[in-house]
Amino acid sequence: MANILGFSNEHDSGVAFLKDGELIYAANEERFNREKLTFKKPVGALNAGEKMFPGFTANSEQNAIAIASRIHISKNMALWAGPETLAQKISFILSWARLDRWLFGTHFGARLTVALLWVLQIWRRIKLPGKYIEHHVAHAASAYYAAPFGEQPVFVITLDSQGDGFCSKAFIGKDGKLKLLHSIPFFHSPGHYYLYITLLLGFKAGQEGKVTGLAGYGRAERTLPIFQKRIIFDENKCSFINNGFYRWREINYLKKALTDYSHEDIAAGIQRHLENLVTAYIKALIKRFNGGEPIPLALAGGVFANVQLNKKIMELPEVSGVYIYPHMGDGGLAAGAAMALAVEKGAIQPKPLENLYLGPSFDGVEVENAIKNSRFKYLKYENSLGNSVAKLLAEGKVVAICRRRMEYGPRALGNRSILCQATDPKTNDWLNKKLRREEFMPFAPILRKEHLAEYFIGWEKCEKALEFMTIALDTTEKCKREASAIVHIDGTSRPQIVTREINPFIYDLLGEYEKLTGLKILINTSFNMHEKPIVCTPEDAIKAFRESKLDVLLLENHIVYAD
Repeated sequence: MANILGFSNEHDSGVAFLKDGELIYAANEERFNREKLTFKKPVGALNAGEKMFPGFTANSEQNAIAIASRIHISKNMALWAGPETLAQKISFILSWARLDRWLFGTHFGARLTVALLWVLQIWRRIKLPGKYIEHHVAHAASAYYAAPFGEQPVFVITLDSQGDGFCSKAFIGKDGKLKLLHSIPFFHSPGHYYLYITLLLGFKAGQEGKVTGLAGYGRAERTLPIFQKRIIFDENKCSFINNGFYRWREINYLKKALTDYSHEDIAAGIQRHLENLVTAYIKALIKRFNGGEPIPLALAGGVFANVQLNKKIMELPEVSGVYIYPHMGDGGLAAGAAMALAVEKGAIQPKPLENLYLGPSFDGVEVENAIKNSRFKYLKYENSLGNSVAKLLAEGKVVAICRRRMEYGPRALGNRSILCQATDPKTNDWLNKKLRREEFMPFAPILRKEHLAEYFIGWEKCEKALEFMTIALDTTEKCKREASAIVHIDGTSRPQIVTREINPFIYDLLGEYEKLTGLKILINTSFNMHEKPIVCTPEDAIKAFRESKLDVLLLENHIVYAD
């Protein structure tokens, strides 16, 4: 079977290698050029993949290239580039003339827009060689072909701000194939409104998770009526309907309408409205295309990065199971494009991902050179490494980890993580300060799979998703007593479960920590400074360790100590 290279060259660009239908490598360029959510070509990610799998991308009739998205949005065309760009000036003119609602908000207009941009792309000679995969098809393929639902029919739903003219598409996944059921033009995306509020509150695009974290501290009912007038869900049309403006004109409207409200109440209002809109949409889809009978869902697209929304979806009686593709945003498009092309070649069937350790690893020489150049004190371990790290954690030390293959996706899952005790609720304050993050941002827990029911409620429909930290759950009273640092103000948390098969080192480390302390949960947060991508190389790890002034760095089998 053919090797397939998946390629994405826009927001959060990246590459993915598919061999015989199996994802063997995936990484995003931000980890290599250190520009968060970069638009630049994924040269570093590609080179690292070729180093791990020599000859994989060499020219051969057996190889194929899948390119995610027909229309490649450049940074200058992006919403957050500001109103001074040509794209934004055109947007203002279209909005003033009310042509944007027709051009961007109807199926005909959306397809016409994509066709015009496609011609422009060819004229500017930026069309790349390879098979182009439509944006939402790539999202859908990533969700369906990595889902854990076996041969049963699955509803596959994509939802983001925009991609190739649409914000959402719904498919039925059956017998290894995807069939399109429904679509919504991008003018009507609720994802736009969440982004508008992200920018209005002073955050950047890509920081929508901060709005989700802040929402727990506000009162949604204070601002919800404002949002309910701007964008609604029409059950008869099975569509979101944007009654407001588009892009900066709508941001300016919301800025005036929300002047007298706190940031917390604004965040709570948009979070509640998003939950109401999307759950209504999913219920309507299931009613229309499955007679209201329960069915499992596979989800992808940036809107499903919202773990609280995912919790609300899971709790719907019409949903029998839920799985979110772990790299749900545009950073996952390269893998999805490769999977979609593999379908055409008959080289793939739905199969759950075993783990997300799909990035590069580094050899002993690179590790030792980085440590020696840092001049930090260190000890090298041949045995009992997990026990030694567990003792440090039991003593209250904060341990940064950089070892083995880097995780793929937005979550750190033990190989590029920071671990510490979860017993002190004040940890959020002082550890966030060390990492230069907002103090309201909650930390996530990591625990062994067999202990899940002791600490969390309602996990039965989303067990596979919990391996990748993509959904929130309610916590038990025991969790609130023993691991208060990972419980958010609303009583929820975003757990990661591990087994020995997924990550033997972390699994055994948790066991050693339990023996020493009687506790079964640790904080797991990503190893990065605020506004920086998660660390990739040993040099990245040393730099972040020095800046954060954490206690200990585990770099492969070396324990590095702060000055």
